[in-house]
Amino acid sequence: QLHGNDVLIEERIIPPALPQFRNPYTGEKIGDNLDYNFRVLVTADQASPQIIDAELRYRENDEVAEPVNISNEAQAVSLDVLKNPELVEKIYEAAQQATRALLTNTQIPGMKLFEFLGIDLMVDEHGEVFVIETNAGAVGGIGTLSRLNGKIPQGISDVLISSAEDYL
Repeated sequence: QLHGNDVLIEERIIPPALPQFRNPYTGEKIGDNLDYNFRVLVTADQASPQIIDAELRYRENDEVAEPVNISNEAQAVSLDVLKNPELVEKIYEAAQQATRALLTNTQIPGMKLFEFLGIDLMVDEHGEVFVIETNAGAVGGIGTLSRLNGKIPQGISDVLISSAEDYL
């Protein structure tokens, strides 16, 4: 505490190097000097959040401390490039836990209109997964994943159809 106020000190998470991979959408070979994070789309179901889709967002590590996101010219690929099912499972579990915690402790106005969330996560050098941000309605993730997959993710369509049926 500082003068009776709580203080939060943040430390920049430096993600561990990834093995080189080829961006399946551009054909570009991607090196191991990347700054990156993950965006996971998940249903906003407190009891049983379901993973809709996910992406690895990356850019060359240029020592700039700006967030890695698509609006800052980062690239995105499917988590398939990781070739690490254990890491992908940890990322998905962390996104589901974050969703349960968020929906248990927070009222989100209009949530019925956006029954999915975008959970942004990072992994540190020890393989520990950290939530860095949540977005109602998965702002940004739907468009990127639709572009990568060539269509709207099926899970988004399912949620929207289910929501529409609830209102009929």
